[in-house]
Amino acid sequence: MWERLNARFDLIRRTLELEHCTQVAKNACAIDADGSTATPDEAQLAAQLRDLDRLRDLIRTANEPSVLPQATDVSLTDIAQRTFQRGDGRVEPYLTQDELCFLQIARGTLDEHERAEVESHVEKTHQFLKQIPWTDDLKGLVTYAGGHHEKLNGTGYPKGLTAKDIPLQTRMITLANMFVALTSSDRSYKTAVTPEKALDIMRAEADEGGLDRSLVDIMSQSQVYKQILEKDWRQL
Repeated sequence: MWERLNARFDLIRRTLELEHCTQVAKNACAIDADGSTATPDEAQLAAQLRDLDRLRDLIRTANEPSVLPQATDVSLTDIAQRTFQRGDGRVEPYLTQDELCFLQIARGTLDEHERAEVESHVEKTHQFLKQIPWTDDLKGLVTYAGGHHEKLNGTGYPKGLTAKDIPLQTRMITLANMFVALTSSDRSYKTAVTPEKALDIMRAEADEGGLDRSLVDIMSQSQVYKQILEKDWRQL
């Protein structure tokens, strides 16, 4: 989607520049009474182009996958209400309604239908693990693995469990899963972040009540995650 939006903003920029040049040509033929030629305001065009670049940067930021909501000084709705005229006379918005809906997704890049489809993997995992004849010391893995997307404040899925119903083992798996998801470079839908940035994001999530802050602190202070990042985990 970004390629389409970027191309559109290139077109809007060229449109503004063309309108300016057209006005220059018209004014060149209009001689004032005192013999001077009127000149379009170059500063005004420069201001328009700076504003356009600012809006483009805001849209680029909104289009980037994020696990934390990002605020801007102008709403995407305001940008979508702006229009420009194409060379064939058609008037089009800076953003279409479909583009606006996707850009307004606060976290990640999935709409509700897509998110529901992705989140269904938890239930499928649970059903698969239930079929394995675990020994008594391992049968708890079904519960632990099945809750790795639950949050202590009840905002997780699939059951919306709260802290009292989320065991320590599940909380630990949740941290490991989130850290790997944030730092992995093999995810086509997002750019990997540094371990330090991942830990900052996890601390922020803990501050919101989603993660166990004491476990996040232990993970950070022990730096045990470095063993995974610096070595092939299959050889540990």
